Amino acid sequence: MTPSVIIDSNMTALFFHKNQCLCDLFDFVFDTGVLKLQTGGSKLIEEYQKTPSILQVLSAFEQAGLVQSADREEVDAEEKRLIDEESCASNDQHIIAIARLSNGRVLVSSDQGLCNDFNNPELVSNPRGFVYKNENHFEPMKRRFKL
Repeated sequence: MTPSVIIDSNMTALFFHKNQCLCDLFDFVFDTGVLKLQTGGSKLIEEYQKTPSILQVLSAFEQAGLVQSADREEVDAEEKRLIDEESCASNDQHIIAIARLSNGRVLVSSDQGLCNDFNNPELVSNPRGFVYKNENHFEPMKRRFKL
């Protein structure tokens, strides 16, 4: 399975504006198409909509066929289930729901609580999640997923 990339809202500006720490990943997604961006559910889209310039770049990725979207209703239902079960240490159940319902296995985030949840095999498995925070994670990500 080729993983897809979930961009947490706290890293969207850095990713979509090709900040140095995420430039390799941006180029790899956009230039090769090997990885796709993963979206889904109501909450992540609402977070992205807070920054119009992000939506413009995301639209370019969509037009290039580089975005996969998990079913909104399924993600929202899984998010609610995770909240009700108090499964996550973070308040980012929507991200975990997206990962569980898709092949979103690379997370770009600086939220340590979310990163811990994403690395928790009880929440994200088969395969386990990989947290990408900066350019030092590019080669390990490629090796991990044999890209």
